[in-house]
Amino acid sequence: MDLSLNQTILEKEVLSEKIDKKFLIFLSAFFFLISFHLLGIEASKELKDRVLKYINNIHEFSSDFIQYDDQSLESGSFYIKNKRIRIQYTEPSNIRLILTTNKAMYYNEDLKELEYFNPRNSVAEIFYNIFYLPDFFDNSNFYNNEGYIIMQKLISIKQNDKITIKIFFEKNPLVIRKVEIYQNNQVLTFGIINPNHNPSLDDKFFSMVSPIIIN
Repeated sequence: MDLSLNQTILEKEVLSEKIDKKFLIFLSAFFFLISFHLLGIEASKELKDRVLKYINNIHEFSSDFIQYDDQSLESGSFYIKNKRIRIQYTEPSNIRLILTTNKAMYYNEDLKELEYFNPRNSVAEIFYNIFYLPDFFDNSNFYNNEGYIIMQKLISIKQNDKITIKIFFEKNPLVIRKVEIYQNNQVLTFGIINPNHNPSLDDKFFSMVSPIIIN
């Protein structure tokens, strides 16, 4: 056989081997990425299931809180029962905020100012939905971060008004610790302190009857 022909055949075989190796490397990388992605989805689902079980088991809840942004620092107490939420600010002002699914009451105890409003498309609605909207955690990302499970979600509360929400759950034991709301390049942080899952709250504590009339 002609030497030039042998050389050509040898070069083709070498080239074929190189192509095969590159293809095998590509397939290995592809299946690795697919497996890694599937493991990430499975891990996220497991974290979501843990969080949903925890949230669904909250029937009564109370805690202290610290709320702060770039301009102010506020503190008070936070209560949940029977699909109602009461946020009681004590510093710097005494303000009572009670929420239901479609109605909210704002009462400034210092100034005796009372207002009823629909919490829809507001930050107040976000807090209500965290605990009482069954599908709130759908289309969310869950991941681990230094002893915490973090949920992150992008929502729209008004046209072209996007809000990113991060909720931090301490892992052991699982308990909600912080809510961060990112809106218009600002961050509102709601830190939860001294959580109590069995506070035994009176139903009247969540009444939306005018405090001015009662007093």
